[in-house]
Amino acid sequence: MNIEEFNESQKKNPNKRIKLDTSNQIISNEGIPINNPNLPFLKLLNGQEPLENVQLRYNLFQKSIKNQDSIAKSILESANDEILLGIFNSIANPITPFQIDCSLLISNSTSSTNNSNFNNQLSNYLTKNNTNNIKVIKLNSKECHTIKIGLKKIVNSILNENFANHEDDYEKNMVDPDQIDIDSDEEEELNFLQQRKLSFDLDAVEEWCEQSFLKKNESINSTNIRIIIIFEDTDSFNLGLLNEFIRLINIYTNRIPFKLIFNINSNLKNFTQKINNNLIHNLKFHVFKIEQTDSILNTIVSKIILEDSYLIGNESVGELLKKFKNSIRDLNDFLKNLKFLKMIFFFNNPLSIINSLNLSQLDNNSSKYYDAIKMLPSFQNHITNLINSSNDNLNSLKILKLLEDNQYLKSFIYESTNDYIKNLKILKLFLNL
Repeated sequence: MNIEEFNESQKKNPNKRIKLDTSNQIISNEGIPINNPNLPFLKLLNGQEPLENVQLRYNLFQKSIKNQDSIAKSILESANDEILLGIFNSIANPITPFQIDCSLLISNSTSSTNNSNFNNQLSNYLTKNNTNNIKVIKLNSKECHTIKIGLKKIVNSILNENFANHEDDYEKNMVDPDQIDIDSDEEEELNFLQQRKLSFDLDAVEEWCEQSFLKKNESINSTNIRIIIIFEDTDSFNLGLLNEFIRLINIYTNRIPFKLIFNINSNLKNFTQKINNNLIHNLKFHVFKIEQTDSILNTIVSKIILEDSYLIGNESVGELLKKFKNSIRDLNDFLKNLKFLKMIFFFNNPLSIINSLNLSQLDNNSSKYYDAIKMLPSFQNHITNLINSSNDNLNSLKILKLLEDNQYLKSFIYESTNDYIKNLKILKLFLNL
């Protein structure tokens, strides 16, 4: 590319559009499709991009997304450690008859995905190394549209057995106690309890608790067993249904070690107004705010975005951060948008692999890579700054070499990349202070 061609490239044509050349299936100024279901990227550079470089672009995209998911998971888990410990401590409180410990998780996110992720993290935290004593049952308004279905899920989850449909007759679930061997093992005893009760009968859970207490020489007041009910979308539950769940659970609190967790996307006042007055005095509230704070965003910026802003562009990242801070503060949506930016970058940009190529590999590829570099806005801005600077003679020579000498341009690229990496390390050290 000479100076005339460079100047011509600066002219913008608002009517220019990408078209499909039906004669040879080349997408103008882009590339050609590859007949490989495992490689959904195009061959760019007007179809002249080497196939191994297309594969490299796709692999780098996959690696970037996998790395983002792993880092984001680690950040969110560490950010919630204190909250998880607080919830665990409230659940570990001794059982008080006819009063239920309720953890209220008040979130500033309206995303069901966010709530679901935290619920999964909470379940894993509570049951880790203690699956025998801790039983976690999640209820949501879509599944539990009747009290019978909700109770059936509770009973089935605790007794680890799928019962017959809740319409089955009581007699069909009865067995003759004489048919049970006196020396039967624990599994047979459990099956006996399951079969003689309806699939939505909390009495079966009560008998399971009694058997467990007897074997461990415990009581409801001393046991470590906890039956934890998580209402995943409290705001969406029918008010009558929600109150009936609480009423039935409260009846059994002196026999079954229930603990309740409510996910709330509104506030404490709105929640308490939904609970009947004759029930609310039986609930002991522990409030936890599940917030997506600026500190979490700063950690994500430091560990995820700074690493990739060299690739996807500071301007795009800046707009994404601005959107997050000024509108919906939802980290999952933010991370999805970041993935979308990466997908666009790796799908459309043949230069996305340049940081993974060594000098000889760049030489072995088409000169179109160098032409593509000269079309970058950042490169064009650099040329403009050189033109506008005071040292005209020296800069004129440098401009000519950048535009006409690909070897000089190659060394300039790697020098600039190394400078960026050094400055990035300094910035990350500053952010981590």
